[in-house]
Amino acid sequence: MGSPAIGRGGRLRAWLLSKQAYNILVLAVFGLGVLLMTLPAELISWEAPEKAELNLQTTFSDLSVQGWLSLLFIAGGFLLMVFDLVGADLVMNMVLALTVVFKIITIKSALTGFSSSGLITVVVLFMVAQGITSTGGADWIITKLLGSPRDTMLAQVRMCLVTALFSSFVNDTPVFCIMLPIVLTWASKARLPIRQLLIPLTYCCLLGGLNTTIGTSTNLVVTGAFDQRILDPKSEYYQPGATPIQLFGVAPYGIPNTFWGIIYIVLAAPFLLTGGAGMKVYRRMGRAFRRSGAEEETGLVEEQGADFFLGLLVPDGSPVVGRSIKDAGLRNLSGQYVTSVRRDGKLIHAVGSDFVLAANDILYLSGIPDSTEKLAELGLIPFSDALEQVDASEVPGLSAAFGVTSITVPKAGPLSRKDSSGSDSPAAPAASPPELVEVVIRKGSDLSGKTIRSAAFRGRFHAAVVAIKRNGMPLNWSGPHIGDEVLQAGDSLLLDVAPQFWTSPEVNATFTDITKGGQVRAFNEYMIGLRVGKALAGKTVHKAGLRQLPNAFLVALDRSFMTIHAVSPEEVLEEGDILWFAGNAASVRFIRNTPGLTPLAERQASKLRQTPLIERRLVQAIVAQASPLAGKTIREVRFREQFNAAVVAVARKGERIRANPGDVCVQPGDILLLDTGAAFAQQHKDSKHFSIIIELPNTNPPRYLHTGIAIASIATAFILYALEVLDILPGAAIVVAIMLLTGCMSPEQARRAIRWDVYLMIAGSFGVSAALEQSGGAAAIANLIVKIGKKAGGGNFTIAAVYVATTLLSQIIANNSAAALMFPIAATISKNDNVDIYLLSYAIMLGASSVFMSSFGYQTNLMALAAGGHSSRDFLKFGTPMQLVLAVVSIISLILHDSWGLVWLVTGLASLVVMGAPQVVETLHWWRARSQQEGKAKP
Repeated sequence: MGSPAIGRGGRLRAWLLSKQAYNILVLAVFGLGVLLMTLPAELISWEAPEKAELNLQTTFSDLSVQGWLSLLFIAGGFLLMVFDLVGADLVMNMVLALTVVFKIITIKSALTGFSSSGLITVVVLFMVAQGITSTGGADWIITKLLGSPRDTMLAQVRMCLVTALFSSFVNDTPVFCIMLPIVLTWASKARLPIRQLLIPLTYCCLLGGLNTTIGTSTNLVVTGAFDQRILDPKSEYYQPGATPIQLFGVAPYGIPNTFWGIIYIVLAAPFLLTGGAGMKVYRRMGRAFRRSGAEEETGLVEEQGADFFLGLLVPDGSPVVGRSIKDAGLRNLSGQYVTSVRRDGKLIHAVGSDFVLAANDILYLSGIPDSTEKLAELGLIPFSDALEQVDASEVPGLSAAFGVTSITVPKAGPLSRKDSSGSDSPAAPAASPPELVEVVIRKGSDLSGKTIRSAAFRGRFHAAVVAIKRNGMPLNWSGPHIGDEVLQAGDSLLLDVAPQFWTSPEVNATFTDITKGGQVRAFNEYMIGLRVGKALAGKTVHKAGLRQLPNAFLVALDRSFMTIHAVSPEEVLEEGDILWFAGNAASVRFIRNTPGLTPLAERQASKLRQTPLIERRLVQAIVAQASPLAGKTIREVRFREQFNAAVVAVARKGERIRANPGDVCVQPGDILLLDTGAAFAQQHKDSKHFSIIIELPNTNPPRYLHTGIAIASIATAFILYALEVLDILPGAAIVVAIMLLTGCMSPEQARRAIRWDVYLMIAGSFGVSAALEQSGGAAAIANLIVKIGKKAGGGNFTIAAVYVATTLLSQIIANNSAAALMFPIAATISKNDNVDIYLLSYAIMLGASSVFMSSFGYQTNLMALAAGGHSSRDFLKFGTPMQLVLAVVSIISLILHDSWGLVWLVTGLASLVVMGAPQVVETLHWWRARSQQEGKAKP
């Protein structure tokens, strides 16, 4: 009976995926569009008002058709963004177009947002931020200011405190525009998950604005309305004896909000934001506080974005047994380093180079090996999920002890591979190193929700899982065996595969992005040499910050005809040393932007014809198969004279080329990393020498003088703005002019800095909020909530209702508009019900800036949405609990206004514990590491 139904379902699915169904859908959309263009114009009898008339008495009972339509359109747009069906910029402008088509607002009103001074300020600030980035010196300054935190939690604390302080005295939107490129660069350099930082960044900009009346334009709207309605004797709301709201008037209520907001971010981000490590963060922190932590914990470094955590078993007979990590050559693995060792069930984290290995140790390595031959030579075997059957012939007494003839146990060793005769035989590690393959689990795969063991992974795919990466971060599995880990769609798996893997029919149906582990990365890996200058001479490798460069690995050090391959973090640098780093093209930017390091190619690059520093950038060029360059060295072809470009490094099919670029013999397929001018890509796009040319953004050489000019210009503009001497828009425009005239950035870079998707999103949101406001929908929502507060008992309940109403309105209309709409309502309540107008004003300020669960409620949220690749669902998931937490804090602070010192005391103690804990862990690690080094130095 089931077969016909299954057949009909299958035929229906097949038809829905057919070209015929697609064509019908396209024609239906076309028809709907034609109807929208014609029917509303013919059938709608009303006209959009030329001048906005706001009726504060509007309720849902007398809400107009336009009001209901505006609420319907906004709700539909919100759903489209929550489910990521259409981009936020397109959704905003589609909703805006509907409000015009259905005559809710006029075209003139709809387009007002596109010429808003606030939006133009954002556009100009994009160019200001680009000017800082283009100078190349900001990377080093960022590291000095914010440090190189070992974990995401500490990074969040530092970033949030700095941002909130800055935003207390400067408008939150400019602060976000300046901080955005800084945080992006800092996250890359410190190897932090960017999605753990951008939503907290926009939230802290909003929170900081709550601490003073100049922190955000919304507060200025409220203070302006207060002066106009409460202090003016001609106003019907005039209150004798009232005085203006002071600069720090809102601080007793805003500062607790700020600190509780940061507390929430620190505690909730590991669970609710993409890239969080969940409870593992707190378990590692707990271990760090234990007395034995000196031997077991290195901080929270495992959160950082390495590629994978790979487990390797040290079998009996391995050459590394009885040898230290350094003597075994495990400090000189390309692309990997030992993070911890499991011995006799105990996990040991702080393993130094003198740690002696024993049989049956399990080594945990971070990263993907560029090749597995080195591991095979050492006799190390991937410790995977593979299982094997053991029968009574191998374990005498098995039947008597357990009543079974065979038992399944975890298998430590490589997968069985076919020998020449076609039979299965265990591959000898030295003769047949494991073949590592990286795959991603497809969405909808039946593996999702199952453990590796219960999914019979090895039998189905002829492969064993040796490492997992989730949400872009390595997964250090919770149990003693990786086979017990539950898989999820989107997980990246590192597999040890047998030859049958490539012919298994289930592989392509279950996985996507199938690549050879390590090989793809190594193909594009460069070896770049840099000379140590006076600035770094006398510092250790660690103190110089050369161990924290993203996607870069210090391979070797050349000194006075001597080469040091395993460079210790405590190696003291000398002037003239040549450091050899291996890394991808993106990492070269961070390497050469380090003060005190000069690329070996700089002498050639400085001689480029008519190419000032501002025009220089990195370009990747792939040598064509029939290129005249093939078979000749860079020096022989006089590359700089011929192409006006200097070769910085060469990548060749996984081979690391450690040589002076001029001595490299070019081969077809080589990828040349060039330091050249802006015109190179255009001039040589059809060249017979190169098959593909790719320009890398923001790779200008560092110019520290220009960095100082850029920072000084920005600081001057912000100080003048804070002192109300100069508005931020003309100030930012002058800063851009200074940057262009002094060479901080080029006109081309300034034009390319503008994010037009963000511009469209913000401009559209202004028009949509105006439609909801003019149609009466916003007033209906506000009056409903205030009415509920009055019925609950008035007084404090009314203050809470005003806060809630303002908060809710700020999620769907511009928060300035929400504040402007709510203040007359609050003034009426104060006059009629004798409720403190100051507390009502502060409730509006706090509520208008609490835009956390809506991605389109505030412009900085929209910018974070675009920059971090977030979805509206991320804001809803992370921001809704935060909205509730801060609602409780705000309302309690306002109700206990006479005892605000008590609120501050509780807030201070909680902040000290939560925000201080990550720094204490960092300090403990530093102190224990120093104690260990001093202990080793003693005879």
